[in-house]
Amino acid sequence: MIEIKRNVFLNVILIIAIFIIFNTSLLAQTAKSTRGGFGYLLIGYDYFTLSNLNDTFSKYELPEASPNFINFGAGGLAIFNKLVIGGEGKSFINQSTENDYYEINCTGVCGLFKIGYLLYSSNHLNFYPILGLGGASLKFNVKYEGDENIYKTGGVVFDFSAHFDMRFYRNPKSPTSNFFLVGVKIGYIFAPIKSQWKFEHWIVPEKTYANINGPSISLILGAGRIFSKL
Repeated sequence: MIEIKRNVFLNVILIIAIFIIFNTSLLAQTAKSTRGGFGYLLIGYDYFTLSNLNDTFSKYELPEASPNFINFGAGGLAIFNKLVIGGEGKSFINQSTENDYYEINCTGVCGLFKIGYLLYSSNHLNFYPILGLGGASLKFNVKYEGDENIYKTGGVVFDFSAHFDMRFYRNPKSPTSNFFLVGVKIGYIFAPIKSQWKFEHWIVPEKTYANINGPSISLILGAGRIFSKL
């Protein structure tokens, strides 16, 4: 996996966020009330802050865990007038790292309840910021000479994201129509409470955290139905 520099990625997110802020008033004026819903699949990239954990790994001569994760999952959103509400579940996986003695890989899951607002809606293009609340966990597998130890961490997370999608309607002139959509979701996941990692049911005594914090970007593919355009 190609290492992606975090500061470059964050700068891109910042530029997009500034653009959205400056255009929010204009978008709000052009949003159309809609009733409908859609389901979607997603695949993308997450960067998690693992520096504290990797400091501990280095201390014990373990290879550093990669902060770059591939995410994949599914979700569904309902739209009533301009309110967007639904849920999303996804998994994370990163590239394994190893040295002469150890191999480390990490997987994770996240489930979110989501609520947002339709700021912009045209015949095809839509934009809606969404706040997600739920739970997430990461699991580190540390392998040594055939033995495997599993360490876990997790907790409550918030997910702030901006969704952009383009919809292709089966019958664009009808007030009710099925559609296929392609979109992009750009966001940031944040765990407000730090959680120590655990081995089986025991908390590791050293103050080490694997924060489920970081930016993400995902491609969205979905399908749905509009019941009415108000």
